Amino acid sequence: MAYFLQYNGNYLQVNGQYQSVKSILKNDFTSITIGTQTWMQYNLVEGGKTYENDEANRANFGAMYTWSEISNLNISGWRLPTLDDFYTLAAFVGETEGITYGGTLKDTSLKYWRDVTGHTNSSGFSIRGAGYYQESIDTFSDLLNLTAFWTSTNMGDDTIGTPLFYANSDNVFYITAYSININSGDRVSARLIHT
Repeated sequence: MAYFLQYNGNYLQVNGQYQSVKSILKNDFTSITIGTQTWMQYNLVEGGKTYENDEANRANFGAMYTWSEISNLNISGWRLPTLDDFYTLAAFVGETEGITYGGTLKDTSLKYWRDVTGHTNSSGFSIRGAGYYQESIDTFSDLLNLTAFWTSTNMGDDTIGTPLFYANSDNVFYITAYSININSGDRVSARLIHT
């Protein structure tokens, strides 16, 4: 099912009908400014599918989307980030060559990660271990262990660059380390950035 969403500041229009953001998203449409960027503080929850299709996971981890779903999402004033947006975020929270920053962006609760070693969430970005879905083997994997985010960065050959955040590592893997074929039906999380 395709969704057409439009945000007017107070309400989301979903396929022509307005509903309050809070009722649709089932959590606060909270943003956080880090450096020069304003991001959604939590994973997008509207539409998509939840880990193991369990709706109880939506509030804690958000939804997971295929490329078709996330690339057709339109929330006025927000967009899918690029890998460069993640690089800018990394630079602001202190990444330099040889020093990684993943822990500064990850929630510190064992409710959301299997291991919180090195997690400080000092940025307030609050990444949670949402896992992913791999269509080719019809399997959900890695809840509490990793999160991957869609970006709009095309890596060629119908693949999108995707940053990965692991539970027990400050490392964040970009570009060549993980990419998703846009035709695969695989599902990962989404975090939007303000335009």
